[in-house]
Amino acid sequence: MGESAAETVKEIEEVRGDLEGKVRVLERRLPKAAVLGKRVIGIAVGGGAGSTVFWFAVRRLRKRRAPASKRKPVAQVGNTTIELAVPEISDEARPWLYGAAAMWVVIRLADIREARRTNKLLARRAA
Repeated sequence: MGESAAETVKEIEEVRGDLEGKVRVLERRLPKAAVLGKRVIGIAVGGGAGSTVFWFAVRRLRKRRAPASKRKPVAQVGNTTIELAVPEISDEARPWLYGAAAMWVVIRLADIREARRTNKLLARRAA
C-alpha cells in the first residue's frame, strides 16, 4: 500500500477497475441466460419427441411379434379431452395428436414466460 491515504485510495481504484474489466470479459465469454434457457428447452423438447417416437416404434414392434390370440382387448377407462374433441381419431394418430398438444402447451408456456420477462424489462426502463 502507498504511504499516504491518497495513494492507497488510488491503488484501490486501480485494482477495482482492473477487476471490473476482468469480470466484463468473463460475462462476455459465458453464455447468456436466454441462450442457455433456449438450449435447455430444446433438449427437453427434443428428448420428449425422441422418446415418444422411440416408444411408438417399440409398441408397434411388440404388436407385430405378439400373435393375435394373445392380444387382449383393452377396456377403455374414460374419455380424454382430445377424444371428446375428435371422436373418430384412429389409434395410430392418437399419440401424434397428444404430442402435438403437448408441444403447443410447451411453446405457449415459453411465450408467456418471454412476455413476462419483456414486461418486467419495460417496467424497469420506464421507472
